[in-house]
Amino acid sequence: VAAGVSADLGFHRAVCEATGNSYYLSLFNYLVASLRETMLAGRLQALKRGGESRDAIQEHYDIAASIAQGDAERARQRMRDHLQMSSGRLLAQLKTEDGLAE
Repeated sequence: VAAGVSADLGFHRAVCEATGNSYYLSLFNYLVASLRETMLAGRLQALKRGGESRDAIQEHYDIAASIAQGDAERARQRMRDHLQMSSGRLLAQLKTEDGLAE
């Protein structure tokens, strides 16, 4: 699980670096410790429930493909979608853990 989280964070770091925007990379570096802990806890809980992270992996492939094709606008949109989906998955998990799921 820890190796998967490291790979995930490595992907996001590479995307930040690829933008050439030092602000994104600085923000990522500022948040990375908190992100690592949150992602690790989330993945451990998902494993306990039999969940998988195939959706996030596919989202990463889609982002990488858009970058490789030189389609910056599509890459931006795919990244926005990925961040929204990831935060939605995290919120759903937190609600379930807190007994708030319907």
